[in-house]
Amino acid sequence: MVEKRNNRRYDVNLPLTFTGSAKGMGMVLNLSKGGCQMECLADITNHDVLTLHLTLSLDEAPLTIDAASVRRCNEQLFSVAFLVMDMKEQARLKLYLSSLEKKV
Repeated sequence: MVEKRNNRRYDVNLPLTFTGSAKGMGMVLNLSKGGCQMECLADITNHDVLTLHLTLSLDEAPLTIDAASVRRCNEQLFSVAFLVMDMKEQARLKLYLSSLEKKV
C-alpha cells in the first residue's frame, strides 16, 4: 500500500525540545510543512499534544510549533502533525524548507 502525503518530507538531523503531556528532547529525522518525525526516549503516546521547539540554526531562536499531535509511535520514533503555529513561524519553516529544496 502506498501512502500519499500532502507535503514533501525532507531528511534532516535537527535538535528538538518539547513540552506538553511529556517533556524531553530528541532529534527531528524528517520535516515537512505539516509535520515531522522525531526520535527520542520520552514516554509519548498517540494523540498526545506537544509544544515543539526546533533548532533550525544555532544563529537564531528555535522554531516554535505551539501544538503538534502525535500520530504514530514506534519505540523511539514518533510522527507528529503540526496543528497550531504562529504565522511568523510558518514563514520561517517555509523559508527553511525552500532552502532544503535548493540543495536537493
